[in-house]
Amino acid sequence: MTIKAEIMIQFNFPHNLFLKITLLVLLWPCLTRASESPSSVRLFYEVKSSQLPFKINSQLDWIQTGKNYQATLIIQVLNIKRIQVSSGSISSQGLVPQEFTSINKQKELAQFDWEKNSVDFKPPAPKITDLQNGAQDKLSVMLQIGRLLQEHNPTVQIGQVLNIQTIGSRGAEVREFKIVSNQQLQLPGGSLATVKVSTTSKDKNQTISFWISPKLHYLPVRILITESDGASVDQQWVRSTRQ
Repeated sequence: MTIKAEIMIQFNFPHNLFLKITLLVLLWPCLTRASESPSSVRLFYEVKSSQLPFKINSQLDWIQTGKNYQATLIIQVLNIKRIQVSSGSISSQGLVPQEFTSINKQKELAQFDWEKNSVDFKPPAPKITDLQNGAQDKLSVMLQIGRLLQEHNPTVQIGQVLNIQTIGSRGAEVREFKIVSNQQLQLPGGSLATVKVSTTSKDKNQTISFWISPKLHYLPVRILITESDGASVDQQWVRSTRQ
């Protein structure tokens, strides 16, 4: 007698119910894999710039080791790379950045001191002495909002606005992030259900919109940056891999 038959007899399962349970057990890892937070994943993007006649590539790396994380966004144009790196810890409230690095011609660094509620910059820039609870850097803020969506946090319902102090490599700004709508996007990598989030700088010179996908670990699958003069950079998801 096979193991399968013994289980059916022992528990007296109807055949169709046994098959349903068996399929659920077998498929469960696949069903949960898309939405669980991976320890390491890489997203590849196709980038269109209104100022360049050709497409370029970018990638977002997410690495989680225990309660620590590192996120790296790289955009490469020919042999020139623009890099942003956010690293820190993960608490019950989400991401807690410790360092934010921006490399574009030169390296700029923001270092968080949560005990003193301050941020220092290298090369030197005016020190921030009013670091707010829940503050994020320019890269981690997208990932933090994705985590809030994943946790079904009541503050991230459609139509709501989040006020988040956002730290760059040379200063800080409290920005309003509006949870705009649910959207089905057609991307180079396929069709994905997403949540659109948008924010505009206080001087109205720049608008950033990003689309979070539950299927791809609540990471941004499209990032659109639009300047007041009409210039834009549009990153769209092509594929992803686990590292």
